[in-house]
Order: sequence, then structure tokens, then C-alpha cells
Amino acid sequence: MINLSVNVNKVATLRNARGGHEPNVVQAARTCIEAGCQGIIVHPREDQRHIQPGDVYDLNIDNLHRLRDLPGIKEVSIGHALIYHALYVGLAQAVKDFRRAYMQEI
Repeated sequence: MINLSVNVNKVATLRNARGGHEPNVVQAARTCIEAGCQGIIVHPREDQRHIQPGDVYDLNIDNLHRLRDLPGIKEVSIGHALIYHALYVGLAQAVKDFRRAYMQEI
């Protein structure tokens, strides 16, 4: 079976072109998940012309466990936060820490 992932970069591009906060990237991602997609894709760029740091940096080791209860989530992309953590503890330990954080009790 092929999994469907939705790239929400264009939502952010439209928001940035209009100025302000609409359409909301997080709400667009939630709508996609509720509609049955299995993944959300973002590709941050240095020029921030679509996804911006505030759109993706909210997911970190401290709140990762909250994703566990969302229906339909089969994969989580936590690259920025994980690599940042790895700078301090090493990559292998960072992966172990994030796996443990995902499984922690709420």
C-alpha cells in the first residue's frame, strides 16, 4: 500500500504572500491528517519564503509524546530538534532520547 504524505509548503507560501497568519500551516496539516493522509512534509529554506522556523520548531523532545494520541500518524519528522539535541549528546543518544520521549506518559 502506498502512503500519502502532504507537502504543506504551498500553504505557507500563500500565507506569506498575503501577510499575517492565514492560512494557518498547522491547521492545514491537521486537516490533512484528519482527512486520512499518513504524513506531513515541510522543506524549510534559508530564505524562509514558505515554511518558517515557527511553523516547525514547536515540536521538540519535551512535547513529542503529544503526537502519540493523534489518529493516523505513522511517521514523525523531527530532524531539526533531534539534530540540535545531538550536538550536545551525540546522534545515537539523541535518537534514544527522542524514542523515550515519544513513549513517555502524559
